[in-house]
Amino acid sequence: MRSILLISFLSILLTACGGGGGGSSTNIGGGTVDTDNATTDTLTDNTNPGTDDVATDTDDDSTTDTDAVTETLPKVVFDNGVAGTDWDLGLAAFDEDINYNTCDNDGGEACPGISWAVVSDDERGDVLEVTHAETDKLAAIFTKTSTPLDLTAFAGGTLEFDIKIISGDNNMTMKVDCVFPCTSGDYILGAVEGDGWVSLSVNVNDLVDQGLSLLTVDTGIVIWASDHSSTVFRLDNVRWVANPDGPVVGEGNTGGTISDWVKTDKNIGYTTPAEYAGYTKIWSEEFDGTSINTDNWTFEIGNTDPVFGNVGWGNNELQYYREENAYLEDGLLVIEARKETYGGQAYTSARMKTMDKFSFQYGRVDIRAAVAEGKGLWSALWMMGQNWSQEGWPYCGELDIVDTIGGPGQESMIVNKAFWNNGGIGSPYSVASHGTEYDLAGGETFSGTFHVFSLVWTENTITWYVDDVESHSLNIDNEDLREAFQQQFFLIFNVAVGGDWPGAPVTATNFPRGMLVDYVRVFQPED
Repeated sequence: MRSILLISFLSILLTACGGGGGGSSTNIGGGTVDTDNATTDTLTDNTNPGTDDVATDTDDDSTTDTDAVTETLPKVVFDNGVAGTDWDLGLAAFDEDINYNTCDNDGGEACPGISWAVVSDDERGDVLEVTHAETDKLAAIFTKTSTPLDLTAFAGGTLEFDIKIISGDNNMTMKVDCVFPCTSGDYILGAVEGDGWVSLSVNVNDLVDQGLSLLTVDTGIVIWASDHSSTVFRLDNVRWVANPDGPVVGEGNTGGTISDWVKTDKNIGYTTPAEYAGYTKIWSEEFDGTSINTDNWTFEIGNTDPVFGNVGWGNNELQYYREENAYLEDGLLVIEARKETYGGQAYTSARMKTMDKFSFQYGRVDIRAAVAEGKGLWSALWMMGQNWSQEGWPYCGELDIVDTIGGPGQESMIVNKAFWNNGGIGSPYSVASHGTEYDLAGGETFSGTFHVFSLVWTENTITWYVDDVESHSLNIDNEDLREAFQQQFFLIFNVAVGGDWPGAPVTATNFPRGMLVDYVRVFQPED
């Protein structure tokens, strides 16, 4: 949690853009020169999209007139099988099958889950055809640029493209990324109906409201079939189109919306037994009382790590931690993030730990919880070595039982991960990590129902489970790992707001929101 290295495709995707011309014309740097009639058109294209383009038209007739027209030309992302000139790194794809790495300008040769090619379409001529393989792994096609673009001139405009479903799933999803960790998050396009070409239009300000910064756009479009399995679709004429009346700033990223919070029903979801054969329960919290047991928990306060002085808790987080943001309600621990100014921060939340009050070495941990919903919210149930205040991070070791961020396309994903220092305590600072993502199927989210996140820790291995299904494992029977993970660990529960991984809350983020914990139980094998 202190310095999580994002595995997901959020850290991989880049961006592209463009604009198109039709009819009998010649493209000149995103503008067009008309060759259909006896006129002379002069078009000056300012490649800085925050400024205006000026066109002067002199008609070839008995009179002479000069018209000054202020406009922002469409920004071509992809057309006629070719990426627009702004997207100098060309076409690429990311693929879960290769740990969300990318295959670049190779037609998908290095991506098992997706491929693409320029094909001749009966109606359009050359277009891009994208094929999802028969796999349940997420993969998507995108155009990218080496130099992030300022597309603020397109505020209030649209991102437009034509699509044709050839076979398979007709539900589509897209996104646009800005410099990491900035992103619009997933934007659901829904079903593309019919057998022919369909023109789609997405409001740019809707993407901004989901977190996109138009100042640093680095992918023109990222697009995939929502079920990403055995689907073929074609793409053409992808372009950003400005508002004809000029840039219009929407509500924008105002950092969240105040709304009522209807908490998840704890009777819904997975549960685990209170006892296991061959194990003894050595510690538990059922949160059935009226106040949090401070004999077990210590609250961390503020926005700065009090031991090592890391502002934003080492992750550039935006919240101020307060004891008041954690409470018990209807047999649940509630850790609540609020949009309120306190201690110089715009948000508050809570972070609590068992350090120096309860720690253990080896055993099974079960935590039943529903995580926080919304872009910019980061729920974490994790552990660190009891020697943290003496040795620091990552020397003390870290075990993330579950890390999750909210927002479009993220609500069904969690991360299991471990951190340590290469070579152990006596070696120079060198962070090592091992982890993976786990995704729910069928549209379920980790905030919409309760799940049980478990960790089984032995002398040789650490294994993670979600609802008793193994999600990750790590062999710790080697010299590098032994020092970090053969010691006492304590528990930490918190909900962060913002930070390097989730990014800041957006207009659509509702406050208050938070994480609900039904129970935490620790078991050890019987002698």
